[in-house]
Amino acid sequence: MHDSGFRAFAADRGAPAFWELKKKELFAMLRQIGPPTFFLTMSPAETRWLELIVILKRVVDGEIITEENANSISYPERRLVKTDPVTVARYFEYRMRRLFNLLKHKNSIFRENELVDFYVRTEFQQRGSPHLHCLLWLKNAPIFKEDSQNEDVKEFIDKYVSCSSLLPTSYVQLQTHKHTFTCRKGQKKNRGEKCRFDIPFFPVSETTILSPLSDDVPEKKSLKKKRNEIQQKLFWIQKRQEIVTLDQLLQEFNVTYHEYVNVIRSGLKRVTVFLKRSPHECMVNFYNPELLMLHEANMDLQFITDMYACATYILNYLNKSNSGMFKLLREAASEIRQGNRSIKDQLRMLGNTFLNASEFSAQEAVYYILALPLSNCSRQCTFINSNAPLKRVAVIKSKKELEKLPPMSTDIYVKNIIDDYYPMRPTDLENLCLADFVAWYEFSKILKRPGARKEDRNDSFDVNSDDEIDEVQSIYLELIDKSGYVRKRGRAKIIRFVNYDEHHEEYVRENVMLFLPWRDEVRMMESADYIFKENLDLLKENRAKYVHNEDILNVLNDAEKMQISGATDDENQTAENLRVFAELDSQIAAACDKDIDMLVPTEDDPNRADDIVLPIPRMISNDEYSAIISTMNLKQRVGKSRLINALTQTILRHLNLSTAQLHSIKVLLCAPTGKAAYGIKGTTLHSAFVLPVNQCSTDLKPLSNATRNTLWSKMRDTRLIIIDEISMVGSRMIQQVDLRLKQIFQTSQPFAGMSLIVFGDFNQLPPVGDRYIFQPNSNNVYADFCGNPLWELFHSYYLTEIMRQKDDQKFAMALNNLAKGVLNETEINLFKDREVDASAIPRKAIRLFRSNAKVDAFNDKIIQLDNKKITAEAIDKVTGQPNDNVKNRLLKAARDATARECQGLPYNLNLSLNVKYMITVNVNVEDSLVNGAVGILKYVDKTESSVRRIWMLFPEEAVGKEKRREVRHKDNTSWTAIEQVVRTIKPFKSPYSVVRKQFPAVAAEAITIYKSQGGTYEDVAVELSPGLKRTELYVALSRCTKLSGLYLTGKFVPPTAPSPTDKIETEMRNLSEKVLVFSCVFPSMFANVSNIVYQNVQSLLKSAHWDDLRNFMHLYQPSFFIATETWTLQEDDIDVEGYRTVLRMDCEKRRHAFGLAFYTKESAVVLYTYFNEKDGQSCCLTAVLCNEIAVCSGYKPP
Repeated sequence: MHDSGFRAFAADRGAPAFWELKKKELFAMLRQIGPPTFFLTMSPAETRWLELIVILKRVVDGEIITEENANSISYPERRLVKTDPVTVARYFEYRMRRLFNLLKHKNSIFRENELVDFYVRTEFQQRGSPHLHCLLWLKNAPIFKEDSQNEDVKEFIDKYVSCSSLLPTSYVQLQTHKHTFTCRKGQKKNRGEKCRFDIPFFPVSETTILSPLSDDVPEKKSLKKKRNEIQQKLFWIQKRQEIVTLDQLLQEFNVTYHEYVNVIRSGLKRVTVFLKRSPHECMVNFYNPELLMLHEANMDLQFITDMYACATYILNYLNKSNSGMFKLLREAASEIRQGNRSIKDQLRMLGNTFLNASEFSAQEAVYYILALPLSNCSRQCTFINSNAPLKRVAVIKSKKELEKLPPMSTDIYVKNIIDDYYPMRPTDLENLCLADFVAWYEFSKILKRPGARKEDRNDSFDVNSDDEIDEVQSIYLELIDKSGYVRKRGRAKIIRFVNYDEHHEEYVRENVMLFLPWRDEVRMMESADYIFKENLDLLKENRAKYVHNEDILNVLNDAEKMQISGATDDENQTAENLRVFAELDSQIAAACDKDIDMLVPTEDDPNRADDIVLPIPRMISNDEYSAIISTMNLKQRVGKSRLINALTQTILRHLNLSTAQLHSIKVLLCAPTGKAAYGIKGTTLHSAFVLPVNQCSTDLKPLSNATRNTLWSKMRDTRLIIIDEISMVGSRMIQQVDLRLKQIFQTSQPFAGMSLIVFGDFNQLPPVGDRYIFQPNSNNVYADFCGNPLWELFHSYYLTEIMRQKDDQKFAMALNNLAKGVLNETEINLFKDREVDASAIPRKAIRLFRSNAKVDAFNDKIIQLDNKKITAEAIDKVTGQPNDNVKNRLLKAARDATARECQGLPYNLNLSLNVKYMITVNVNVEDSLVNGAVGILKYVDKTESSVRRIWMLFPEEAVGKEKRREVRHKDNTSWTAIEQVVRTIKPFKSPYSVVRKQFPAVAAEAITIYKSQGGTYEDVAVELSPGLKRTELYVALSRCTKLSGLYLTGKFVPPTAPSPTDKIETEMRNLSEKVLVFSCVFPSMFANVSNIVYQNVQSLLKSAHWDDLRNFMHLYQPSFFIATETWTLQEDDIDVEGYRTVLRMDCEKRRHAFGLAFYTKESAVVLYTYFNEKDGQSCCLTAVLCNEIAVCSGYKPP
């Protein structure tokens, strides 16, 4: 089994898997070419780089200045570096790349010790700026030896590293250390200026390499105390800018130079280089003078004295910003290994952990988005999978290649080096081992023209030319099977391999495989032990090319183990921060969901994966949930919306117990319109399932793989779909939902095996351009013979009480009869009495009209009454490059189109204060700023030429809550800012589109009856236009909560009753025969069964216990209920509605663990009671007779 879940993220340059791979490649580099010479750190100084200021001034402010001008700019005005992180990041990367190109040239800074190899890692500081950590390999550099005087090393260090203060002050200041809070990070507070970087540096008379003082030295403790005193003195020397010689310093502390060296050694933990310096230079960091003057920013250049220090550097800096994330992923991986999850679930869990633990600054984001290099290496690295054949992964050929093979062919795998190219190497390379073949030779299927230019590699600094193919030796050698060619490189690649321990059973086979020539791997494996012994010298010779030092592998592994097991304070803090971050709810970005009555009927795009935003129902608190369930259990009147919420919350609690994906979609809430979806905090069916926006469309285009995968990833944990306002969902639409679910989950099961609960009233509005859901699909010519098989899967459950008009029962009954067309005279007069003149309608009433034209006319009329109205004009641009004539026609057509034809964005939006406006697109689903949300316009932010922002007051506090946290109005914090959005509209059959930027709102003093379905209002004015259907009339009038808030313009004409053969009447009769029978049957449903419940309640009068008891008895309806340890007194009222308290035993004076209450549904007779207490022990027995059933109960406290 190949555990590739962690590695799946290696392509993402921010993932720990990416840096894990880079770490392995770097360790392979260290193993193959030995320890590097220098460790170089380079930080930016953006405000000091005049060239950058000049560039930013031009890019940001549009001003052209000289570097002399830039030098005179004040520091606060150099804010430009924060204004444009893109330019700053690109400039830093370019500057560093040019600098490294210079370093690689012969006779450059390192002269005869030219730079031959390097590794660069770009890291981001806490302030967000990038800086480099580099390992440099120099030609003919001396190597530190612990048993030597290392005079050559000291001379080499003095040649390239300095801490002198003789450079111009501006450069010395760049290298002068200043104590900050990071100097004490992870340390307890103590007196003085103790720095964790061991600064001030100790002055020495000549460059010296010191090792730690042995613990066996008896005076080590006193020497360490003296060390701290000297370091404290050095700090004050620097702070007071005193000029003190080293001899004066030693004299003040009464130590010889030899003793002084031991004082320094007493605080060391590893071999350390001390540069020649004077006391007044004690705060100057290591640098190279030439490099510093080129870089013009802080740097640090240290000679690497040992391999362990080098490995520590790598682990500390390569993984620095990701240490917390590494820990989280390791914990996740550990949890996965302990469980029994599928591969998909493993990947999903790791992905969720990674996505919720990523750390980014602005400039780091620029590096990722623009693919700027985060890791650079002077050599290519390749992996040789030296596992046994059965443990190696083979890649299957593409589908096209497989189709070309003969039916019985077994050649299904992609060719690779180990199995194909190396065994078939040319005879000229007969004695070449596999490691040499991979490191030195490149394979090509065809002969390439010599000197062909290779593409620039964006993800690296310009790699040395000799990394490429050696043009001098560019002789192509053909493989024996003629499947391709190989030719030699100018310099070897870095190779990685499994590298089994010498005690491992695979060690011999791997070494023979890598470092001795072979043709047949099977034969080689069969005699590996013999070949190993017979060719040991050759094997060692070849192995030495790729393992610089046998001990180096142990050093690297030990350093890594120390890093993993001994987490630093920094790492612990990072991990803690990431855990907190992982628990925060992620904000869902602005969506492009499209409501069916907000779009022009045009060519549908089923592959708009970026537009898919599905709301995740928020799990409410336990207290809120208990309140909802208690209300329902106590048989209080509960409406449809409350029932949907209760169902959703119950399912969420059930499903969240069995999955780690707490923030995935378990319940999908949908409705056919934006208004209805807004009412249940869901989304439209069109948005959820990418359905055709054309209401009359009969064509359902298949989803692209990308869109299908997006929908699958969002719905993978969904178990229940709830659809509201089902009367508006047609048979064609429900079939499209079924087909989409089958496409998404690749199954033939109806609705992909999902559970569906639909809510609605068929007496309300029917579907637009479609048949009722219970009718045959008009697209299927055979449907009339078999009906709608999908609808046959549903069962009915009736909600018998009307809740919207619960406080006005006469009005509620009249509406119910109106829906059936059976109004009596009293009820007809009830509605006729609400006929009023338009002038009598209050300003706050919502106006309902049958047509869009009348809605628009009324809204325009209201706004025209405002002399101070403001017009926000949309910004339209045409995509592509049409000629001027086509462009003008497109722009004119867009200007003349209605908001409904332009995705809800009008060209001219007239803004009038204190007028209702409706949001027309899904701005932020999670924040309830969705299509259909209605608020009152309260303020307009405008400039002389345009409207910048509008502010609305929504009646529901939840709408725009997060937006109000982000942006607050100075006068009223309850107003919500609405920003402009951008949408692409293509209402024309042309290759061009119009991109519109506008506020997503339209006036909503009046709306259509169709759009009002699902809404509830206190005051409603309905225009009774001729031809109004019974369903339309019922929907319009039933939006009002009470009769006194209803206003009718025109003549009320009672609708006629439907005929017995009416399709709705027929379906309602059919549904009454398919009533849902609960699979969880309560005991009370068995008429002839008596049941007994016995419960130790441990204080009956505790509020929680008392509520639980009553809810339990109402739910399960037991015939007998016996409660012990009631802790009750005689005066306590413990009667339960619907039950008789036939017997109770109470505490006498004080409450304690005693008491009994016996409840029955029917009248009962107490046959027997017994109570005895002796020596602190008690016992009670009871017997009750009810309906010829005797129930005996006993209790004895423990």
